[in-house]
Amino acid sequence: MNNPIKVYLLLLSASVAMNGDPCQAADFTITDRGLERLSEELELRGLAPAASLGGPLLFSRFRQCPDSVKSLGQFKELSRGVPYNHDQNLGLFSTIESSLEQSRTGHSTIGHFRGGLLMGSGPWSMAGTYDGVSGDDAQDNYYGYRWRGVRARTDQVYLRWSGDRAFCQLGKDYLRYGLGMGLAGNSPVENIQAGIRVGRHIKLHGFTGKLDGWLRDSVFVNRFLAGHRVQLDIGFLQLGLSEFAIYGGPGRTYEPYYLLPLYIFLGEQDNRQIDDNIIWDLDCKVLLPPFAFKAELMVDDFQIERKSRGDEEPTEAGFGIQADWAILSSPLYLSATASYRMVTNWTFNQNKDWNRFIFEGQPIGPREGNDFDLASFKLNALGNRWDAWAEIYYRRRGQGRIDDPWTSPWTTDSTWSQTFPSGLVEKITGFQAGINYLLPGSWFFGSRRQAGVFGQWSYRQAVNQSNLPGIDGKDWVIKLGLGISLSRSLETLAQ
Repeated sequence: MNNPIKVYLLLLSASVAMNGDPCQAADFTITDRGLERLSEELELRGLAPAASLGGPLLFSRFRQCPDSVKSLGQFKELSRGVPYNHDQNLGLFSTIESSLEQSRTGHSTIGHFRGGLLMGSGPWSMAGTYDGVSGDDAQDNYYGYRWRGVRARTDQVYLRWSGDRAFCQLGKDYLRYGLGMGLAGNSPVENIQAGIRVGRHIKLHGFTGKLDGWLRDSVFVNRFLAGHRVQLDIGFLQLGLSEFAIYGGPGRTYEPYYLLPLYIFLGEQDNRQIDDNIIWDLDCKVLLPPFAFKAELMVDDFQIERKSRGDEEPTEAGFGIQADWAILSSPLYLSATASYRMVTNWTFNQNKDWNRFIFEGQPIGPREGNDFDLASFKLNALGNRWDAWAEIYYRRRGQGRIDDPWTSPWTTDSTWSQTFPSGLVEKITGFQAGINYLLPGSWFFGSRRQAGVFGQWSYRQAVNQSNLPGIDGKDWVIKLGLGISLSRSLETLAQ
């Protein structure tokens, strides 16, 4: 949920990260969409440098903003009521949200808890955050055990060292590159990652992580995800080249060459005569305030030769493009975003089911999976105490799925051809809007307590719903809720 009251996570980090040399201070990753929005709005107006496409976002980006930016109403109000103490090295935080969701099919009451511990000392930082949800949230794709309607999970747990030009991190955290066409950061992954800046213009990043495995014929199948990236920063331009690999199978474990930053995964797996699933990805970002342009090309498989029926395999790839425009900067921030994304059928799939780009039942790339395209236009507004958004979109989705059996019809049928989207196409036109509002101070709300209300409304009209012929439908959902956040220094609790 895009809720600005979650800003406590950012600014509780501030009480740790602002100690000492800025280049050697503890740092924390940021996953809250509201804070990402603030970062985007600042860079669209030239108030902050371009954020790296090799995410996730870091708190140091906000810490390094000049005082002139920190004094802005949008920045100040989001930070109002959040504890700040130069001497604090340990802190607890929590937020509790309750909401009522009403739809055509009924209503449900949803409760959400998020809390944890943040610690920092010099360049070292440690985070432990946890999520819990009760009730049935239509937007929640929870994977795991449920007990009496309650589910919970470990979200971010990691140890991180942050230096002037490099970092390393061990633990569970989100990974995202570019527009998320290949690596979208939908769920946190247990991983080891590191990054370094070389000279003024080059950044290197690499990671290797463990995915969920499963039992197959009484044998446990391990699954792993690895990736690396080189990014070139020149003035207003960012250009990134990334490579991802999913590998595994019976008897396989971590393989060191997938951790080495300068290996070429595709060549290595060819030389070793193994059939892992490799993806190449190229992304770019152009920032010319008040405009920003982003694009990403993801290639899973592309046939060069045409010597056999196997070479007739269709191109498996995806493409995304996004343009942002800062329309207004006073008395509020108003911006517009137009985007288009598409992924062809068979992309992310493979003949070995453990090599499919799926983690905990959900795609590792776009949430829609493959065999779809999506066009949208969105307006964002950000005030001192509130933020709001409205979006209209059109999505087509074919019958292909990442976990479909790998039937290779191009090898057996000489008349076979690929359409996009494939088969009977589901077509959805939708509109959604939301608003979040920070309540003004009262006797309850103080430097360590904060509350907000939020509301969301969505409507969609489907043709060939769920890819079924002649099945059309309309759906709507209204969601209203209240959230309260609390935080406390452990040093204060000990006194």
